[in-house]
Amino acid sequence: MEFRTALDRMNYLPDDSVLVLPILIESCDVPSLSVGNINLRDLQWDIIPDEDIEEFALGLAERVKEPA
Repeated sequence: MEFRTALDRMNYLPDDSVLVLPILIESCDVPSLSVGNINLRDLQWDIIPDEDIEEFALGLAERVKEPA
């Protein structure tokens, strides 16, 4: 699951870095799933409509791109 992958990758980032971006492309019931002491229901979710997801992904990729 993407949530677990994101949390695993956070272990390799500096303490002041943030990686988890909880987003939805449609409204749904967020499951009560915990990894460590973090529960999905405790996160602030943002809805990004399907028609905007490509623009969001491109902008995100640009921001997290590693420096050359």
